[in-house]
Amino acid sequence: MGLPIVVVDAFTDTRFRGNPAAVCVLPEGRDDQFMKDVAREMNLSETAFLLRDGYLVEVASEDIVRKAVPNHPLLRTVQARGVIVTSPSSSPGFDFVSRFFAPGSGIDEDPVTGIA
Repeated sequence: MGLPIVVVDAFTDTRFRGNPAAVCVLPEGRDDQFMKDVAREMNLSETAFLLRDGYLVEVASEDIVRKAVPNHPLLRTVQARGVIVTSPSSSPGFDFVSRFFAPGSGIDEDPVTGIA
């Protein structure tokens, strides 16, 4: 299946200065194994999938999620409800950490992750 996949520089305004990430647009919902297989094939630190009306970006560590500095003017151009950045948690008692950005909806960052 020929999936549209774009490689972008995540978390930067300057080309080739961020983390390379793959963005894969799915024509329909897929199971976790399919997405893991695509991510493994891309062999990049992050792979995001367009899911219905938003993006889910899974990164390698909680530290990346916490230190991410989003470019809100650029995010306002994304045609989606929002962008979720998530990773497995390294903090005891938690499975994952997430941040939710929806500047196109008038919310730069929802401090409680909103609909995420």
